[in-house]
Amino acid sequence: MKKTILLFSILTFFCSVSFAAEAEKLRVTGNHANLRSQPDLDAEIVLKAAKGDVFSIVSKEGNWYKILIPAAPGSQATEAFIHSTLGEIIGLEDVSDQNVRKNPARKPAGKSKTPLRVTRGDEKLFSGFYAKLGLLTSPKVDGLGDRWLLDFGRDWGILNPFLAAGFEVQPYYRHFSSGDFTDSILGANIFANAKGGVNIGRFVEKLNFLTPYAGFGLGGAFIKSSSKLGEDKFGRTNFYFAWHLLFGFEVALKRMDLILELQTVKVSVPETSPDAAQHFLMVGLRF
Repeated sequence: MKKTILLFSILTFFCSVSFAAEAEKLRVTGNHANLRSQPDLDAEIVLKAAKGDVFSIVSKEGNWYKILIPAAPGSQATEAFIHSTLGEIIGLEDVSDQNVRKNPARKPAGKSKTPLRVTRGDEKLFSGFYAKLGLLTSPKVDGLGDRWLLDFGRDWGILNPFLAAGFEVQPYYRHFSSGDFTDSILGANIFANAKGGVNIGRFVEKLNFLTPYAGFGLGGAFIKSSSKLGEDKFGRTNFYFAWHLLFGFEVALKRMDLILELQTVKVSVPETSPDAAQHFLMVGLRF
């Protein structure tokens, strides 16, 4: 009888421990939270987790949680650390409710609907396509076509985690008409860019969504103009050297980045002396 009671007590104990361990889950509350190899802000970033991802907790060390990272199928899960300010403890019922709300036919646990973004110790600055719209602040000119600037480009993070390179294209079209005279200009500024910056999350974990940067680009301005005066038509195509400066920051959203930027563009036109620099306030998205 005593052996039976002892055996029952041991089974009850292990069942309760197992249930408690299973219920200890952490849900990520920060955008693109850094998961590190050690409980230290200077430690290597082994993974970036999306907001809403759920992990099993192994232990707590100070202000850090040691969590299990689901590995590739057929391999064992690995461990990483996340700062306590970037997650919240939830119970097993919360995990079940969340899975049902997101996807009633959700696959077995451990399969997150939102894929994790992997980065290593040589984490790159930023990368991807972007589109921006700029408002000319100076010099002051009239006309919608003269005050707004479209901007498309692509960046690639290079080996250094603080540098990126890319290109940028700024197409524009302007049309002027007065009496018998009309003038149309189709042009584009094309730049090869170099940018430098740093993710603030390297210093303040709560601000890992913010990346200030600065950069410059060299290139040219291609301009094709056509004019008409009465029955006479004439046109020409020109190429001018151009450069621009960039100052701004990116804000990481859930699936894209918001870009806020101040841009100075200067085109060297021989007929204009001195060359006037144009200043734009830009807002855009990186995909």
